[in-house]
Amino acid sequence: MPLQMASGKLFHSPPTRTNELRGILYTNLQLPEPLQTKAGRLIPTNSRRGPVLLFEMQEHIEYPTKEGALTSRLIDPYLSDFAAVTTFGLNVICTPDSDLKRRLLVGPPSPTTDAMPNMFVLNMFSECVYCLPHQAEWFANFVGQLIGLTRKVFLAVMRAIRMYVTGMHRLVDDLNAAYTLLLSSLEPLLPHFDTAPPTWDDYPKNTRQLIDRALQNADERTRQDVQVALLKPYKNQAFRRILLFVNAHLDSSFFREEAVGVVSPVDRSEVPRCLKNGIRTRIPCTTS
Repeated sequence: MPLQMASGKLFHSPPTRTNELRGILYTNLQLPEPLQTKAGRLIPTNSRRGPVLLFEMQEHIEYPTKEGALTSRLIDPYLSDFAAVTTFGLNVICTPDSDLKRRLLVGPPSPTTDAMPNMFVLNMFSECVYCLPHQAEWFANFVGQLIGLTRKVFLAVMRAIRMYVTGMHRLVDDLNAAYTLLLSSLEPLLPHFDTAPPTWDDYPKNTRQLIDRALQNADERTRQDVQVALLKPYKNQAFRRILLFVNAHLDSSFFREEAVGVVSPVDRSEVPRCLKNGIRTRIPCTTS
């Protein structure tokens, strides 16, 4: 992921070369003014084809300038990274591919979906999405924190973002692939979040009660040995890890302010069941 590398954060010595790079991003994001972040700047332009953004950035190169040394990666890899980050952070379409933008907004959808993406996801696939000042400020802070992550965590977050964005784009042609990618986008983050060992209370309730009844006449040491043996593979079970992650990052605003205007919004008590049903479509797991 070159976006973090260009910032110079990972350099062992001061950059020996700085390049000014520019590229075009096709979007439905309407910016009232340029948006400056630590990774680069988005500049609104006028176009008959709808909102188009100019992305400007400084590319820092660490290596000494000599024959065979890398002097620039050019704009393409940075443009791809920043488009994904913008899509995720501001909940809009943002891509270097003008044809992809057209397909996501205008179609046609594939015969397998028979509906445009805006039928499944609010706001992101609107013809024009206006960026309010507080959203621009939040996004600039988000990019700064993203660039400031350790390399290992940054790579995991970018994999998750790219998977999420690809899943959103697949809504126009394959709902099953989109659903799988959206659910899978959580998985790169789990190793950096789920560090606490599971307890017996974390084990699926119905199964736990059956085991407790079967062991009610056993001594305490036997009960503990059985619980430890059952919890060992359970630590890596996808449902448990994803549920813990989602619960830790969904605050009350998701179920209140963000649910305004949503048809049949999910309640917090329904989250485990929704995740359980979703995970069962991809990987077999015992969650009851």
